[in-house]
Amino acid sequence: MTTLIEKLEKINNDKKKNSKYMFDPEKAGVSLDKIGQPTSKGWEVVTPEMWKFRFSVADKIGVDAPVYFADKDAYIDMTQFIVFKEIADANPNDPLAILVAKAYEKVLDTIPMKIRPYEMVIGQYSGDEHGMPGDPQKQNWVQVEAAFKNAPDRMKYWKDGKLVNLSAQEMQELRDKVGNKYNASNKVIPRLTEQEYHMYFCPEYPGRYAESYGSSQRASADHDWYMRLGWRKLVEMKREKLKEYEKEYEGIRVSEPMDYHKTDEVLNKITNAKAQIRVGEAVIRWFKRLAEAVRKAAPQMPDEKARLIAEQAAANCDWVAENVPRTFWEAVQMFWGSYCIFRGLEACHPGCFKPDALFWEWYERDVVKEKTLDRNLAGEVLASIASKYHETAGFGMTRFGGLGKSGQGTRDYTVWTLGGQDAHGKDATNDLTRLILDVWDGYRLHFPDLKFRWFPGTKKDDFRRVCEVIRTGLGLPSLRNDPLAIETLLSQYPGEFTLEQARQWGIVGCNTPGVYVDSKGPVRREAHYAEIEKAMEFTLFNGRDPEPGFEWAKTIETGDPTKFKDFEEFYQAWLKQYMWFTTFEARIRNMHVEELGNNRMPFISLLYKSCMESGLDALNDPTISKLSFQSILGWVDTIDSLAAVKYLIYDKKKYTMEELLKALKANWEGYEDMRQDFRNAPKFGNDNDYADEIMVRATDDVFERCKKETPTSDTRDHPVYPNQLPVSRMFQCAPAVGALPNGRKRGDQLCDGGINPHADFDKSGAWARLRSATKVDQGRARAYIYNQRLDASSVEGDVGLSKFADYCWTAMEEGQTQMQFNFVSSELLRDAQKHPEKYPYLTVRVSGYNAFFTQLPTFMQDAVASRVEQKL
Repeated sequence: MTTLIEKLEKINNDKKKNSKYMFDPEKAGVSLDKIGQPTSKGWEVVTPEMWKFRFSVADKIGVDAPVYFADKDAYIDMTQFIVFKEIADANPNDPLAILVAKAYEKVLDTIPMKIRPYEMVIGQYSGDEHGMPGDPQKQNWVQVEAAFKNAPDRMKYWKDGKLVNLSAQEMQELRDKVGNKYNASNKVIPRLTEQEYHMYFCPEYPGRYAESYGSSQRASADHDWYMRLGWRKLVEMKREKLKEYEKEYEGIRVSEPMDYHKTDEVLNKITNAKAQIRVGEAVIRWFKRLAEAVRKAAPQMPDEKARLIAEQAAANCDWVAENVPRTFWEAVQMFWGSYCIFRGLEACHPGCFKPDALFWEWYERDVVKEKTLDRNLAGEVLASIASKYHETAGFGMTRFGGLGKSGQGTRDYTVWTLGGQDAHGKDATNDLTRLILDVWDGYRLHFPDLKFRWFPGTKKDDFRRVCEVIRTGLGLPSLRNDPLAIETLLSQYPGEFTLEQARQWGIVGCNTPGVYVDSKGPVRREAHYAEIEKAMEFTLFNGRDPEPGFEWAKTIETGDPTKFKDFEEFYQAWLKQYMWFTTFEARIRNMHVEELGNNRMPFISLLYKSCMESGLDALNDPTISKLSFQSILGWVDTIDSLAAVKYLIYDKKKYTMEELLKALKANWEGYEDMRQDFRNAPKFGNDNDYADEIMVRATDDVFERCKKETPTSDTRDHPVYPNQLPVSRMFQCAPAVGALPNGRKRGDQLCDGGINPHADFDKSGAWARLRSATKVDQGRARAYIYNQRLDASSVEGDVGLSKFADYCWTAMEEGQTQMQFNFVSSELLRDAQKHPEKYPYLTVRVSGYNAFFTQLPTFMQDAVASRVEQKL
């Protein structure tokens, strides 16, 4: 009997009877093997049905206010807020874990389910493709209030199967009954002084001095563990644990004297177990509801392929509702369902995730060995899940609530990590890795972002294919240095990981390594921005913000710079200001983390093996790693400013500090000749030892102080290391940073990377900028971003591809930790600005993510186009 999968494969194969491809590229409007277009290899896996689905999704690309999202119907799904309030009102004596579990139950049991043609992976994290749920416990409540103020018509919830607007009265009730009582961020506010509150949240310009805590957590769960057990087994294991705890509790109750501390500890485990059992049963029902919904939709599908997909998807959901996946398609479905729940109900970014490791067991059996699934159909499954990722957004509330220019062009910073080495140090790149590259290439996917782990054992052919995909102009994968990442994890967190665990890492957030096995994957977001780009201004103006209207903001007094005798005195003053900003952010973040420990996450706790063993909520389990760090922007601008001050004021003595301060206060207006001198002073990234040595010294000094100074430690006394990741926050922060000694005026673009030269000063070529970068010990930060734009004509053809691959390989060997590229010429980018309809699939690298160029705001387009093109 012919299976559904065999029928689907036949439909695809019939399309190739008279062609190399299943989909005519001309009909899709693409020109293969050209910059900005798919390669022939990538196009081989593309089908017309999945191409249609990929470009029909409600993409949550962030754009500027008042539209906010490319999906103009996007809204904040406040359903869980409303349900949680109702549950709490009706059950005032229930423990928090039970309240949360009951709220999850109601949402999972009642949320509408929308089924669409060609959806191979079923489920959404809201009631439709436009919703973006929030979490009442962990959302930054200041952003909730700002979102309601800025876009009240985009705050909605589901009631009796219908979408209704959140009223002002309902918002007030949520504020009083949920925000003030259960929200972690709100509980921190009373602990702050008025000055601390003002600088931390800064209503006049959010994020001016620090990124405020909240919005999302992490879900670097033990996917390889729970997916090999199934939901029913997980629930039964938790039931057995509950029996153990109840028996233990009875023993304590009759003991003399009663150990009240132990009683509370066991009661907490009992409560957690009951909550997780409730949620586990609700998850099983939710999967069965999915199966029934897609089964009912199957007869109404527009063609045979859509009907067959729906029938198979229904069977997949039915099976994985309670059982271990048997096939690759089922495994992807089970993971996606899990993602929808932890993303939708617990506001968790997916964290560390390595699909070519997690899914390999099923893929190898189905596609490579038993051949019960062909590569093209597996590619469609991957394209389906990736397309649906485009409908999710971790920036929902924050986009409406004041994110501004930051994050525009993306949905959030979700990453799939590929390649590298396995736990035993062997090459982990496999055919699933290659298929993911083909699918992203062919379908022009840029979400989730891809990172490829290079190590010396990577096969040259595989690395060449990675470089070929990068060369298409897709902007991905970016490259990560596997040995350096492993070494850094082990050295920065001694005793936290074994070597085997450290080898099993993926990207946390957008660019930072974290382990994803043995319950070592982070469950919190502990990577907020300390706005050190302001430290230079506060050094120059003795602990004050010089911008009119912000004179109230103060840090510490480090002295009148006009009285500094030499550069060393100036440098030490800057270092103190830098540490003030990092300490300020870390201290208030720690308050949030402490309050967050009182929240409960019963679903994600079910997905960590350590929580099954400990009985604790994931937010309290000590096995789960805390990899705290501070993301940084303005680092290169700071180094260039230090170099200019040293060169022109203290070494050459061409200008005095008084003259510099006057010029900066005037925003360089009336001081153009002087400004050009400061712009022409030595700059980092040109293989100039004068500036590069300052970068090396500052990197070492900051790293050592973070290791030694207690105020920059997290709640486990781990150092809070710097992480040089501007991503796109430099666009949001640029207007808040005044004129700088590097010749920059207020509002001018800040450097887009953490260890590449500023675009205005990138003058010495590809190899010079690389030599500058590799002078720095890049293990002295959690991660770096290194952006580079190469002239496409210099890497054309097989010879050009070999040259590009050799360049990247050499860079990695020399200690470069990360690289990401754009290849599109300035002429083509300018033409795309004038004629966007001609370039629907033109993709570029922004910083920590990729985006369709024509969907970016003009200021981002200009920034990308301004990067210097360099020949290899």
